[in-house]
Amino acid sequence: MESWMAIILVVVILGAVVGITLYLKSASGKAPNKAILPKNETVKSRNASASPQSGSANIPLPSLPANKTEKTNNTYCIPKNTSYVWVGNGNFSTGTYYGWNTNGTGFGTGPLNLSNANYNGLYYGNPWRGYYGNFAATTYSQSHPILPGSISSNFVVVEPYLNFQITSPGSRDLYVEILYNGNPLIVNHYNTTSAPGANTLGTFTFASINLTGMICKSVTLRIVSNVSQTSSSQQNQFIAVGNFFMSNSPYYTYGVTVNGNVLGEGV
Repeated sequence: MESWMAIILVVVILGAVVGITLYLKSASGKAPNKAILPKNETVKSRNASASPQSGSANIPLPSLPANKTEKTNNTYCIPKNTSYVWVGNGNFSTGTYYGWNTNGTGFGTGPLNLSNANYNGLYYGNPWRGYYGNFAATTYSQSHPILPGSISSNFVVVEPYLNFQITSPGSRDLYVEILYNGNPLIVNHYNTTSAPGANTLGTFTFASINLTGMICKSVTLRIVSNVSQTSSSQQNQFIAVGNFFMSNSPYYTYGVTVNGNVLGEGV
């Protein structure tokens, strides 16, 4: 009798072991219908990584590139929710003079790629420094004489200040001007080598033109070089500009404006 009870007990135990084994095997091959998570927690992927924290530039430039459009909330100048361009191709990021008119050969066939120029030693004295973006319109030339020329762009003034970056020696033949109805309104000459901390030609500094009185008007921005160089000793007589943008407040480096003439007051 006891032997039969022992046999039955063994069979029951073996059956329980087989049943548990089969259950665990089937359970391991099935995903749960729904993950149950503690309150306020979420599933994290094994390969997920934290997003890098973006650092701010030393000088807080607008997040909107100068050659892009945005929708305005301005209702007195440009209709609300109408797209407008600040200064077309204002940072020359296209690598071309698209949106600009060129006159003469001084500024070449396109803007200078500053990073490539530094890599290949195409600069005057010291590498290009202090620039935001990667392109600039310039009359600098290492392989041939610097020739006269100008580039210009039309835009509607929607902010009181036009800002840009520039490197230039003081010269009556190098200047930036604003025209209204084809007539010179503002003419500014610059000497960036006199700016604090930027005493080498090729270091870009900020400059700003006050256009408060021209809000909502269409104007022409024109960069001019009347320099005609035939000698390598004159190759410091060049101008380089880029990164044009508009803002409510001016971005400028103290001391770079040699003289600024407002010619068309009362427009």
